Amino acid sequence: MRSIIACASLAAIFSFNALPARATDVAATDVAPSCSAYIDTLPYTISAPGTYCLRKDLTSSDYIGGVVVYASDVTVDCRNRSMAVAAGTDRNGTTGVYLDMGVSRSTVQNCSLNGFDIGVRTPFDGVDNAVRNNRVNQFISAGIQGGGDGFQAVNNRITNGLSLYNGATGIDVMGNFLQGSSSGQVVMNNLVAGLNGLIATGIRVTDSEGLRVINNHVQAVKGVAPNGAASGMTFNRTPGLQLVNNAISALAPDQAFTPMQSVTQPALCRGNSIYNSYQASFYTCARTLDNVNVATPAY
Repeated sequence: MRSIIACASLAAIFSFNALPARATDVAATDVAPSCSAYIDTLPYTISAPGTYCLRKDLTSSDYIGGVVVYASDVTVDCRNRSMAVAAGTDRNGTTGVYLDMGVSRSTVQNCSLNGFDIGVRTPFDGVDNAVRNNRVNQFISAGIQGGGDGFQAVNNRITNGLSLYNGATGIDVMGNFLQGSSSGQVVMNNLVAGLNGLIATGIRVTDSEGLRVINNHVQAVKGVAPNGAASGMTFNRTPGLQLVNNAISALAPDQAFTPMQSVTQPALCRGNSIYNSYQASFYTCARTLDNVNVATPAY
């Protein structure tokens, strides 16, 4: 009887602390899908639904960049292989994987994207597009830029963004500004590290209702001297925002670093931590719990 009571008590505790699950949340793909076709050269254009895979590392010397998707219901699965900009190529304006306007229910996964201006870009008017399990390195403007209802950025590693003359953003999420905002968006389990730019931002979101930002790490973000600005996370017009278990840090103790800034009051800030900043940002949330701010190293 005692063990039954103990189990019931534990179940009650976990059910109280757990966030409500959503059927639309998708973690890493466990089983690689069968491939409709193989991408063997870049640039590559996709105009029909299906699963398109890489079977070797590829480079692109074209101004377009890597893969352009014009059809909905497409999966681009690199199978942990890489696409990169060839040495000596002008990287400005190139995109690793680009989903055209209106493309929906499509996924970019398991890709290593190196040297592009933007790693992955999905449209602001698409529905249920996902960017999962990718590595974006040495980008210029944005690691991932995506939007639309149900957009997900999950389990990505975005590193070494450098833009000396404009903004460098790790994950840039947009709503559908033609309709006012998007809903059902999730940014979860991502690492954004090593950003330098005139304006450097780890995660930036605009026009998203009910956005959930969960378990992301944003670190080593710095504005380019002498007038550069750096932010961990910025949110604009994001009612119902939930920030849970995120960790944000500047490159070094930095009074100018803004760890989190939101124009709209976040609904929930829980279990977040800030390091190397003198600004405690989560006190403005409607509900706060277990947030920690460490201005300077304790050793």
